[in-house]
Amino acid sequence: MIIRDTNGKALRDTAFDTSLDLCDLRNADFRGQSVEVLDLSDADLRGADFTDADLYGTYLFRANCEGSIFRNCRLSGVVLDGANLRRADFTGAYISYDNILHASSLLEADLTDALLDGADLKGSRYSSRTIFPHGFDPKANGMIQVSEEQGLVVPTSSKPDREK
Repeated sequence: MIIRDTNGKALRDTAFDTSLDLCDLRNADFRGQSVEVLDLSDADLRGADFTDADLYGTYLFRANCEGSIFRNCRLSGVVLDGANLRRADFTGAYISYDNILHASSLLEADLTDALLDGADLKGSRYSSRTIFPHGFDPKANGMIQVSEEQGLVVPTSSKPDREK
């Protein structure tokens, strides 16, 4: 799969570059793409467009997705732990269970000013350190709070001490 920006410029070719953690994918265009278990940990995805994409089991651990668009995106079993999701648009997104009932995870994610209108978050995990948009009630939206001891889901290719 060739990942392009919104102007059509090629950013990465996953046929040659399978590890996308720490990549600069600002303004990447994933619209309508089906991506399975891709590791985008610590990637810079600011302004990326995931409209109508299927990101089954993808790792977005500590990814910078500020201002990204996830409209009507399927985020089944996705790990968004520690991700910067400020001002991201999740309108109509499915952020919940995958087909083997692994829930999406938003532990310590920052959703400040994110749009969650019509998003399905039932069963998604969050912690006391997850930051939600003003007035958003995670429990009323079917989310499950987990204790800090249960920890973040760290992908094997991501090292906790990496610097941005």
